Amino acid sequence: MDADGSNVVQLTIDSIDHQLPLNIDGDSNPWSPDGSRILFLHRNSSEYNPPNAIWTLRSRTINGENLVTIATGRISFSGISWSPSGKYIGYILNESSDTESFVPDIYIVDADGNNPRRLKDLIHPNEHLQTKYYWSSDGRHVIFTTIENDPMRERVYEFDPETNTLLQKDILRPELLDWRDDTAFSMDVNQENLSFIWQNSDGTSNTLDWGTNCWEFNFKRSPGNNFAIGAYCPDDKFELYWANSDGSMIKKLLDSFAVDGINGVGDIVWSPDDQYIAFVIPSLQITYMYILNIEESLKDPSIQPIKVVIGGGDLYFGPSWQPKP
Repeated sequence: MDADGSNVVQLTIDSIDHQLPLNIDGDSNPWSPDGSRILFLHRNSSEYNPPNAIWTLRSRTINGENLVTIATGRISFSGISWSPSGKYIGYILNESSDTESFVPDIYIVDADGNNPRRLKDLIHPNEHLQTKYYWSSDGRHVIFTTIENDPMRERVYEFDPETNTLLQKDILRPELLDWRDDTAFSMDVNQENLSFIWQNSDGTSNTLDWGTNCWEFNFKRSPGNNFAIGAYCPDDKFELYWANSDGSMIKKLLDSFAVDGINGVGDIVWSPDDQYIAFVIPSLQITYMYILNIEESLKDPSIQPIKVVIGGGDLYFGPSWQPKP
């Protein structure tokens, strides 16, 4: 529908269930980059069994026409995304025969549903796909990682769906969280304290070490390639930092503050213009959304963010910003 609620278009008419992809990371948006198409899932059976349910991934123009079937299988709701260019769609299938486990199988397909590429077919049999993949900022490449057990190491690959070529980019020991422009953003699992590393292709690196026993964290890269990184630390304290794309500049965004009964990690979401972030801190008692002005907070991290009550429990996680017109 239009933003004012007019011109409602019904996109599905089947009696069986439908589902939108879950926008858990702020990137897996069901909308195509130009806003002309939307992705959705169609359940293939009236019997609902979540671990084994078979779904069909489809796209449709927002006027209700031009229905395209992308894929069918045990599709992960949180593994579906458009490339930034809008030319490709990525999705993840669960290929495990065990209903209690998840074994990712990553596919890249043209936006019209043709030419599926199975990334597992391109790697060595001794390597195992990780559960995440990333689009390069220009939308031309897919970054994904594998784990090799003997010896234990993580490999970073770059796949070009235009030429169907695969390039190995790096071998890492820490746990990769994000990759862009030949800079790996990783968590150092060998450190007792929460520690993040930016590793550049020229061999240089930068580190953010919390220096305390923080147990949960969340981060988000902005449209302008900056990072907001939040962590939940002892005494129910929440801490928030800003860093540029390669970690060469790291600044505190917000002086730590206490939240009673923190329960999990909520999302951090950037505004499209890089000027604000919104983040959620869920708790068992009450959940708040906070809105923070980046420029003001970098100058003075003691400035408190805008605080909005969004729920009476811990079921509220994902705020979102209106895209640029």
